[in-house]
Amino acid sequence: MRAFRRFSNDGFKMIELINEDRSSLASSHRVQFNYPVLPDGTAKLPVIGDVHVMGLSVREAELLLEERYAQYYQKPFVLLAVGNRRVVVFPGGGGDAKVVGLENNNTTLLEVLVKAGGVAKRGDAHRVKLFRREGGQRKVMQFDLSDINNLKYADVVMQADDVVYVQPNAELARGILQEVTPLITLLTTTILVVGIVQSLK
Repeated sequence: MRAFRRFSNDGFKMIELINEDRSSLASSHRVQFNYPVLPDGTAKLPVIGDVHVMGLSVREAELLLEERYAQYYQKPFVLLAVGNRRVVVFPGGGGDAKVVGLENNNTTLLEVLVKAGGVAKRGDAHRVKLFRREGGQRKVMQFDLSDINNLKYADVVMQADDVVYVQPNAELARGILQEVTPLITLLTTTILVVGIVQSLK
């Protein structure tokens, strides 16, 4: 959902309300409407109708709406607040995934990884992939976050519907085998003991 507010004259009325009494300001904040973005990427807005906003950042969408509303209002000023924004993170544990909400517009790749619990013990920080939908297709970007000199890539700003995938380390199969080996040993020992007992009878 997108919370949408529009002011004319470069937001003059919004500043004017701040200087007025608190009751006027409170009542102005209640005049806010939510508009869903439909599966085809469009939102139906008052006066201007359907606008395609999928794939745009919040600021890009605000500029687009200001341009559209300029046909009907003098110097429109648009504020958008996007709700329900999430990123799916696979931290590299081999199948585990976490959904991280984007509370701020400038949440970075590093912050998302931290919120997901960091790179898993079996994850490979050399191969962190970001899948982002652009133009109806998923674009893949790969980063190496194992070196401090590459931390500039960790400042990439996340967008809604991004998928972060930390590739599991090549040691994953060996780690699983190490965990399963004691169980296999216990099972074979039990079968051996049962076989000996049966033979003694």
